[in-house]
Amino acid sequence: MKFLSFKHEGQTSYGVKVKREEAAWDLKKVFADFAEGSFHPKTLLNGLQQNQVVDFQEQVRKAVVAAEDSGKGEDYKVQFSDIEFLPPVTPTNNVIAFGRNYQDHANELNHEVQRLYVFTKAASSLTGDNSTIPNHKDITDQLDYEGELGIVIGKSGEKIPKGLALDYVYGYTIINDIT
Repeated sequence: MKFLSFKHEGQTSYGVKVKREEAAWDLKKVFADFAEGSFHPKTLLNGLQQNQVVDFQEQVRKAVVAAEDSGKGEDYKVQFSDIEFLPPVTPTNNVIAFGRNYQDHANELNHEVQRLYVFTKAASSLTGDNSTIPNHKDITDQLDYEGELGIVIGKSGEKIPKGLALDYVYGYTIINDIT
């Protein structure tokens, strides 16, 4: 499933991409009419946190099928051309990042790569697809950018054995890291 968060007609919502269409199911609306029980997460992050990941995906699948079967499926879809993309999820804490993780970039910056280093970025620095990124001309005359793979952790863990690490990954997203 390909999840997203967006703004449509002034309202913030989240959804899942419709297969073979440039559209998303508006899951706030879908869950309002077709959720099982009291499952009505306000954001994608709330949905992921309320249930185990597999349960959330199953709740989404069942509700979307019910919306399709209602004969009013189009009422629950929003076209990509009509939405403003937001960050898929906005964590409550900073984003954890790893630097100096490949030699070519370190060479470009004249850094030695002896080991990774960990740093954070404010959650407020996240933005959606096609958003304008400020140039910060007041503090710099050069921005650096890198395409990065973002990993969304799906559940809490501690001292996780290496062989089980991927069991804690919910999904992936593409990040344009601006420095």
